Amino acid sequence: LHHLRDLRTGLSLDAAFRGVDKVFLITPPNANQVIQAENGIRAAKRIGSPFIARLSAGAFQEIPGALPRVSAQHDEIDGMLKVSGLPYTIIKPGFFMQNTMMASQTVASEGVVYLPMKDAKIGMIDVRDIVDVAVKVLTEDGHEGKSYTLTGPAPISFHDVAAALSRALGREVNYTDVPLEAGRPAPTRRSPATPPRCSVGSSARPPRFGAKARSWLCSLREVDPMG
Repeated sequence: LHHLRDLRTGLSLDAAFRGVDKVFLITPPNANQVIQAENGIRAAKRIGSPFIARLSAGAFQEIPGALPRVSAQHDEIDGMLKVSGLPYTIIKPGFFMQNTMMASQTVASEGVVYLPMKDAKIGMIDVRDIVDVAVKVLTEDGHEGKSYTLTGPAPISFHDVAAALSRALGREVNYTDVPLEAGRPAPTRRSPATPPRCSVGSSARPPRFGAKARSWLCSLREVDPMG
């Protein structure tokens, strides 16, 4: 794996792509991700034209508070890849279910999810499901030139998320909408030097948010680190 600085400058990308048949291209959300992706695409064209599976994003415009810049960046990169002449597949997931962990501290300390999402219903998707799709795209034939929009099984609101967490945690959790520009500092609480470890039972992925939420109980409860 080559570091982000390689995508920023394009240095050593030729060496990274040489002899490679398939590339999974991911750029983190930042002001320079279009340049980073362009560097990767140009390097791929210089070195053998490998197949590119790109992690894009979908339905940003449907999420309250979403950054138009992020959506525009992904659209620009997708367009760049489509006209590059490289074989490609674009994977466009919606809201990552794991993003709800941004509220873990306030759920643990206050029993409240504070996010600027209003009453919007979103087809949240588990990132592990996105990985499963990426593996298929990279290991199976028949995906070239296609774009896949990925969502969860049903659109849910953060009121639904709070209700699911309430059931999973066995205590009340509520959702409170906050203005995007206001933000909210994390509550003061003891933070262990290393993340706590705990057993959460089966690693199987059940299909509903509430069941999946149980795999995150270690982060949503006040727990002590184990040695």
